[in-house]
Amino acid sequence: MEYRTFVPGADDAAVLKLRANVWGAENPQTMPEFLHWLLGGTPAGAGSGVMMLDSQEVVGFAGLLPRRVEIESESLAVAQCVDYMVQTKARSRAGSFRIMSIWTRLARDLGFAFGMGFPNASSHKIVTRSKLGWREAFWPALMVRPLSGAAVPGFLAHWGSASLLRYGTGVVAKLANARAGWSLRRKPRGEAFLIDHFDSRFDHLWQRVRAGSFSGIRRDAAYLNWRFVRQPTYSYLRIGWESSGEVLGYAIASPREVLGVPSMLLVDLLAAPDAASHVAAALLEEVVHRAEAQGNHLLQALTVNGSPMEAVLRRTGFVTVPPRFNPKPFVMTVHDLGASSNLPAFWADWHFSWGDMDVV
Repeated sequence: MEYRTFVPGADDAAVLKLRANVWGAENPQTMPEFLHWLLGGTPAGAGSGVMMLDSQEVVGFAGLLPRRVEIESESLAVAQCVDYMVQTKARSRAGSFRIMSIWTRLARDLGFAFGMGFPNASSHKIVTRSKLGWREAFWPALMVRPLSGAAVPGFLAHWGSASLLRYGTGVVAKLANARAGWSLRRKPRGEAFLIDHFDSRFDHLWQRVRAGSFSGIRRDAAYLNWRFVRQPTYSYLRIGWESSGEVLGYAIASPREVLGVPSMLLVDLLAAPDAASHVAAALLEEVVHRAEAQGNHLLQALTVNGSPMEAVLRRTGFVTVPPRFNPKPFVMTVHDLGASSNLPAFWADWHFSWGDMDVV
């Protein structure tokens, strides 16, 4: 096998062919527009990566997505591993291991503060082998809020009768509405609005959030426009909360069918620190109303156990799905790249959402 650095633009066609072989040509991430958006030039700079070649054919790949990360008052350049894949006919533990080893060295040579990635339940065993130096940070918790008329996901059907499960789902939906109503007993000032473009008001919101105790990927207007306006494969419901011309928060959601159930995924949620819980609750209710109007049965979110985001979701009617029922678990992994002091001290403080990933 030969290994070499991926060059955005010049190597796009070869990597897109590999994507189609691994994921299927119908997958929206096999579009040239998606790869150009992802690695061609982000607010944090152009991407890179490592390709594994067999007789000039790309049979393995790990992309490097540059990120700007804020950990309290410090701003860091971080490398995120994306699109880690190996063609079926070329699968070998040695090749998969070698790709990640070279990727880690590349991220270190490029001067990134640390590396991060989101391998699934099978590939994380390769990534976290002791010789590579990657370790688990946290397993995101899946939380759901059943909406009115919620259906039961098919994978739960064997756990009881359909009628009993529907009844239980209905009860949970009513309890969720009651809890959400209680959280909104003090509605924040202002009103919701649909976001067409993230303007300078969102930079002001970001500065207020960053002035508090924030750890996570930078969420200024440039990032939000790149991530949720220019993303070429998915559409997003973008809702802001405004008062007297000032933006106090936003919520991002996207409709998907998950395990046969029409759902709305909560992709991101952020609110000004001095009114975070009330603004977040109001934004979530706006998402709920629109999700129900579109015929969705579930509102789903990912979060970190013990985080402020988990507390907000729980107060607004979300319940945590037991890990054994989570159909697609994955883990956040990190590599200190030789500078362990750059890593957060407590991952429960990390502001994580589905939007941190590139394919949702």
